[in-house]
Amino acid sequence: MTNIGAERTVDTVVSVASGICDTELAVDTDLIAFGFDSIEMIQLAGRLSEELGVTCSIEDVFETDSLGELARILEQRIEEIGAR
Repeated sequence: MTNIGAERTVDTVVSVASGICDTELAVDTDLIAFGFDSIEMIQLAGRLSEELGVTCSIEDVFETDSLGELARILEQRIEEIGAR
């Protein structure tokens, strides 16, 4: 994972999630513990897919323990398809 690409992906994931709940979130935020509901999770998956150009499924969002972990999964997909 390249540092610049990974940082950009983390920034995007945190920014999009923060925008959905209108609260500043951190990279270690657990969305379920924070209180994201299923509608917000669906919105997050859709917006991240659009922003990053790779698939982000609702399962990806539900199964990760933090925004950072979600970003790592998505960055791997970006690298695999060369989406940048």
